[in-house]
Amino acid sequence: KASTVFCNAVGANDELLFDGASFVMNPHGQMVASAPAFEEALLLWDTDDKAQSIEPWPERDEEWLFQALVLGVQDYALKSGVTKICLGLSGGIDSSVLAVIATKALGKDSVLGVLLPTRFTSPASTEDALLLAGRLNIRSLLCPIDELFKYYERLFGELVNGVPQSITMENIQPRIR
Repeated sequence: KASTVFCNAVGANDELLFDGASFVMNPHGQMVASAPAFEEALLLWDTDDKAQSIEPWPERDEEWLFQALVLGVQDYALKSGVTKICLGLSGGIDSSVLAVIATKALGKDSVLGVLLPTRFTSPASTEDALLLAGRLNIRSLLCPIDELFKYYERLFGELVNGVPQSITMENIQPRIR
């Protein structure tokens, strides 16, 4: 019987993400040493020392996923030379999660949240987006796009001889963004 050493890379490479979390198992299948997940580390293991260092790994799947997403964004930005990111804040869950990941990956000073409301945007959505930006301590910019929206409304109205149905016009809003 022999000990098993698992050595894993850390970082993003194209569509692959390596989580680190290298470890050593003794001949009895017990973990005797481990490196942290999602960060570079040097793991020293002494075959004669029974009291080894075992790093705590993320306990829940959500923590693994969050740390993986942060590492992926961070590594992509580093390898691409990206130092700042501008993202849309709508007040919804998708843009909120993205803002949290981007802020964790690049830092609060490297993230700009842009709000692009129209008449279809509820005041609560705008308030939520501004509240999130405040809690993350990121810069935010409020740029109403209703004038652009009205232009499209007139343009499509001329093309179809009247104002298109509201669902059609609601779908123009994300296209303008």
